[in-house]
Amino acid sequence: MPTRQTYRWIFERVPRYAALAMLLGGILTFGARVDAKDATHDQPLKAQADNSGPHLVLISLRKQRLKVYNASGEITSSRISSGKPGFDTPTGVFSILEKKQHHVSNIYAGAAMPFMQRLTWSGIAMHAGQVPGYRASHGCIRLPYSFSKSLFGLTKHGARVIVTQDETRPVPFEHDKLFKPLPLRAPEQIISLSNKGTKVASNDANFATLTSDGVSELPRIFGITPALAEAVADYHDDQPARPITRSEAESFVQQKIATISARLRTLSASRAGIVESAKSANQKADLAAAKLANLRRSLVSQPTNLQDAEKTQQTASSSYIAFMTAIVAAIDGNRDDLSDDKEAELEDALLDATHLADTSRVEAAKHEMAMAEAQALASAAQAAREAAISAVRQSEIDIKSTTDALAEAKREAARWSKPLSIFISLKTERIHLRQGVDPVLEAAITFDGKIREIGTHVLTAMRYSEEDPNSFDWQLVTARAPVVDGRDKLSKKLSARETSRPPQSIIGATNAASSALEAIKIPQNVQDKITELMKPGSSLIISDRELNKNENGLGTEFVLLTR
Repeated sequence: MPTRQTYRWIFERVPRYAALAMLLGGILTFGARVDAKDATHDQPLKAQADNSGPHLVLISLRKQRLKVYNASGEITSSRISSGKPGFDTPTGVFSILEKKQHHVSNIYAGAAMPFMQRLTWSGIAMHAGQVPGYRASHGCIRLPYSFSKSLFGLTKHGARVIVTQDETRPVPFEHDKLFKPLPLRAPEQIISLSNKGTKVASNDANFATLTSDGVSELPRIFGITPALAEAVADYHDDQPARPITRSEAESFVQQKIATISARLRTLSASRAGIVESAKSANQKADLAAAKLANLRRSLVSQPTNLQDAEKTQQTASSSYIAFMTAIVAAIDGNRDDLSDDKEAELEDALLDATHLADTSRVEAAKHEMAMAEAQALASAAQAAREAAISAVRQSEIDIKSTTDALAEAKREAARWSKPLSIFISLKTERIHLRQGVDPVLEAAITFDGKIREIGTHVLTAMRYSEEDPNSFDWQLVTARAPVVDGRDKLSKKLSARETSRPPQSIIGATNAASSALEAIKIPQNVQDKITELMKPGSSLIISDRELNKNENGLGTEFVLLTR
């Protein structure tokens, strides 16, 4: 029975109406049995339990409750305080984008938000704060200080957080069209082991004996980025090799770095020679141009000399012809002025002028040939210079593209261990792939047009299956049930005889997710890339909604609002 001191403590610390409600609630429920699942006290991490990830953080706004699940089931829970009326906490599918042990709000006058775990860049986060038992925040999800600290240490960047009105929980899910990882072993190794009846070892669990049937249809895939295709010439024409096992796929990532690094070293080493060749070609072009210019200057007077010589020849020829004409006319007359000496003089002058003209013509022809040769040499030298400059530019382009490809390959290696996040929108008919917050690819999909209202479902590959290491144990969480005629057809009120059923219709959610998987057709190259990158913790979000552009900028995995 509560004591008088207890009631006095309550009235001193909380508003009167809240104290009255607590008092009446305590009187009415005193002595009643409380179901452990509905207890308002925080449930600490289970001792001696497997608390390893991947983790699913599920938050119910109606029950003001947060629960954390992993492959083994629920591992911890706590009461929360979400957004008060007018500052409602959005529902949807989120991931932890940022973690800061000591965070100060830049919106609410520098308010302290210890153990902050950001869900959106617009200001929604989980953090330690006052949890009075009702909705009191400005949109964030407040947690008790001690629980917030333990949750901060439990989760990692990218952990999936799903906020719903009604309480939901993950359920096991199987479907033939769910993505599979690369096989643990190569098909020929599995066949050999199967014939010998040998069991396959694993790092995480004791796997059952494998048979060739389990891997007979697994694809041989390899993802190669466009940057690598441009940087590595050997990949341009040949079909790239494809890893056939998980370990081989990981080694391919490192091999890609080694290949591009070798290519970059080759390009860098050859660049020095290309630059020297360009310098030499530039000097030769300058010399050829100078020689051509000098030759042109020397030939400036050449046309005049030839013209003068030809004019002199013409004058001498005219004088000689006139003299000889006069001699013919004066045969029967007076030839006193037509002496033989005059004839010889004119003849010598004509011969000299003709010789000079011929010599000038020969010199002019020689100069024309020299000019043509110099012009050809200058043109060739200029072409060589332009080619050398182009080679230098191409070398710089090759080095830049290969450097970019190397950086991308290193980023790919850095995110290799990160799970793959897949979002399929039936509204936009597109599929998006991301690792962490890094986009991998985006592509169009096709689907049965009859399937439209499927709601929003999150499927998570929790671990490699113990029965078949070449598949996953999947869990399904329905973030929003299909809505038909304004009603949530999976979240109807339960009758008195249905109170033992879960908060949402598991059968309905499973059917909706199954129908969506059966209706969707994904391009084969995208399927291959997904298979290559799939690992425990990877998730598939299927929704009849689209991503909110304001919440899905750089540094974001997927933020899918359902309200």
